[in-house]
Amino acid sequence: MDMNLLVPVASLIGGYRINGKVLILPIQGEGSSNMTMVNCDISLKWTGKLVDKNGKQFYQVDKFKVHFDTSRFYMDFTNLFNGDKALGDNMNVFLNDNWQDILKELKPAISAAFTKIFEAVVTNVFNRVPYNELYLA
Repeated sequence: MDMNLLVPVASLIGGYRINGKVLILPIQGEGSSNMTMVNCDISLKWTGKLVDKNGKQFYQVDKFKVHFDTSRFYMDFTNLFNGDKALGDNMNVFLNDNWQDILKELKPAISAAFTKIFEAVVTNVFNRVPYNELYLA
């Protein structure tokens, strides 16, 4: 099964901890982050099979994959470099100026997070609603 979504604005908001390099620059910090994608085109693909439960057939997901693309990716990380405002502000500017290269590095992790979220939602629906009630004949 395939499902395509076009999400005008998708924000991933939460905590972060980083200590490493981004492209060629060192980066470190721990705090809150906001990563926002504009015009996020999300493709969901999954396979599965029908299983019998209490005399009804339900769809059981076996494999689930998510791919996405976006027309713009914005990032904001608080408390970079132990709260050094000048370094933190400059790093946030650098990240946003180089968003396409940064996104290439982050895409596998974001795809994995999207996969967990969307697979849980789809599985929850399929576990609660019998297959013959999902689609109109």
